[in-house]
Amino acid sequence: MDVLAENVKKVVDGIQVDSVLNSVIELDPAIQSWSEEVLNTLSHFIGLILCIPAVFFLITVARMRGTRWHVISCSIYGLSLMTMYFCSSLYHSVGVFINLEAYRDIFKNLDHCAIYMLIAGTYTPLTLINLIHNHIKPIHNYTNQQQTNNNQQQHNIKDNNNNTTTPQPNHSKIIKLGWILFGIVWVMCAIGVLSKMILGTDSIPDVFSNGFYLAMGWVSLLGLRDMIRVLPRTGLKLLVAGGLAYTSGVMFLVWETAPFNHAVWHLFVGAGSILHYFCILECIIPSRKDGPSSVIIDNLEWAEKQLQLAFFGSGKRRIFIINYMNYLYRYLIGWAFKSAHIQ
Repeated sequence: MDVLAENVKKVVDGIQVDSVLNSVIELDPAIQSWSEEVLNTLSHFIGLILCIPAVFFLITVARMRGTRWHVISCSIYGLSLMTMYFCSSLYHSVGVFINLEAYRDIFKNLDHCAIYMLIAGTYTPLTLINLIHNHIKPIHNYTNQQQTNNNQQQHNIKDNNNNTTTPQPNHSKIIKLGWILFGIVWVMCAIGVLSKMILGTDSIPDVFSNGFYLAMGWVSLLGLRDMIRVLPRTGLKLLVAGGLAYTSGVMFLVWETAPFNHAVWHLFVGAGSILHYFCILECIIPSRKDGPSSVIIDNLEWAEKQLQLAFFGSGKRRIFIINYMNYLYRYLIGWAFKSAHIQ
């Protein structure tokens, strides 16, 4: 009993916990040591702190520059992003604070459910805005535009005996694709969440869970051709790069015998979420300028002049949010835009 009491005291005090857990970890390599769980918790807690102003910036710019569709879709995405980081931090904190052990299963289920929500939330702006909203108005105007093209075609036939009309994009097909992808990812999200909450995370083999995550994340391949046509080139590059970051990180997630494998997985998650965040900003916020200027830089410069938030200081000072976004863009993914430069 004295030995047991001493070991419990060591766990509570955070002293030599690795040695106390060694025998358990040898039996189950998936169990993380105390020092690993500290890094796991900190990595995503820091991610949560960093993403809060980023989400605030995205929704604010969507509200001031976009439509109701932009605000709703960005809010869904931002909420899912913060939920994922929060639930992950909450679950891994169980391995740091022994008094939370009773909540391990609940927090683990929430952590896994939040992954489904983030994948569906990331698809939401891209489908609702780029594939649906941006093609609704052209359908309303298509009849008049088609009549104009027909008149022009007849005129060209009379004058030049040549058809010079430009084929119109199939807006109905693109809208249909948008609703299909939107429906698929959210149905898959509901299936994933319900399975985790009803059956429990430990009842579902990891190979099925990880495979379902990957399938859900790459479901956009079903409409790859149209996605290439409607997404801006920079946004498409960021979308693919983010997907590759998540997918590459799965290798470390399943490599359970590697030290700090889960913390490395969290680094890949952070990279993927950053790339997808700027992908969404690049794809859905309309540019104020014509030409190849990056919409990210355009909005950073515009927001710096337009946003007036009293609780961040006087109007003459650079707003904290803009400084933060400026730094995040320049030093983390500025390499993706060779011609990009923020003053």
